[in-house]
This record gives sequence, structure tokens and C-alpha cells, in this order.
Amino acid sequence: LLTHNNFRELNQHTTLAYVLLIGNCWLYSYGAVYGTNCVFDRSEPQVFPTAVVDKSEHRGRRGRRSYYVHVAPWGHHLDRERIRVNRSDFDDTMIGESVDIDLFPGWLGMPWYEMVRHPH
Repeated sequence: LLTHNNFRELNQHTTLAYVLLIGNCWLYSYGAVYGTNCVFDRSEPQVFPTAVVDKSEHRGRRGRRSYYVHVAPWGHHLDRERIRVNRSDFDDTMIGESVDIDLFPGWLGMPWYEMVRHPH
């Protein structure tokens, strides 16, 4: 911030520029912490068996699609859980199928999980 004289030259939009810069820094920081927590977590997961109870597809702005698999309650999750998956996992996963939820403690102590399909 201090080394960029361009910010000082933005007479009308200085506040907006600073808000956008701080917002971008916050987003990148969040992504870095989240990624670090998952990528460097080499621990053994707790495995929770569950079943797929539903699937859904959502179209966001600009036509971008998101795919979700809904699983029955597992572990400390007492309600159905909606898990975002890629298109191929969405297409290959069937309602009623047994899956595992692998729960990791996280390298930075922030638990995270992933759905693991059983090979047929």
C-alpha cells in the first residue's frame, strides 16, 4: 500500500480502491490458510460410512454449474450434508450408494472432510 503512488493519484476513488485492495487481500489470505490447512494435512482420517440420499445441480450467475451430493447424517453431523463434487463424481454417484466421509483434523487444526466413493 505504501509503495504504490497510484493510490494517491486516485482523487475520487481512493476509498473504493482501498476497500477493494483490502477485500482482495482478505480473500487471498483466506484461500491460503484454507489451502495450507488441507494440503499439508498428512494425518490419517476418521472414516464415517454413510449413504447418498439425494443429488442436486445448481446454475449460478453466468451459467456456471455446481454439483452437489447429499449424504445422510454421519459422525457429529446430525443433519443431511450437502457436499460439492466435480461433474464426473456427480454423474457416477447414485442415490442410495454407500460412501465414506473421511474427516481430517487439519494441519492448522481446522477440521475438513471429503467424500470417498467405494469402487464397484
